[in-house]
Amino acid sequence: MIQGLGPEAHDALSQFLQPYDQDQFQGLFQQAFIDPAMQTFEQQTMPAIQQRFGDANAGSSSALNQALGQSAADLSTMLGTQMGQFYQGEQSNRMNALGMF
Repeated sequence: MIQGLGPEAHDALSQFLQPYDQDQFQGLFQQAFIDPAMQTFEQQTMPAIQQRFGDANAGSSSALNQALGQSAADLSTMLGTQMGQFYQGEQSNRMNALGMF
């Protein structure tokens, strides 16, 4: 037991130091980042791309499919980057909190 910590604080610290529950981390990331990004993509980005191609009478072109595919790939890359940054930030926060003891 760390000197100066009561039993409740010690239990909280021990729980804090446990490895992440991957399902819990994924669920938090899903709710905080993926769901809002997908909603924006489906409700704004895709219709905007489709509208531009529709205005150019190219609503069923392979270029439209390529543009939609590329925008989905860009979204996936962006979310992957955010997940890495989110995880790294959480690890950094844990390490910084440990420095307080």
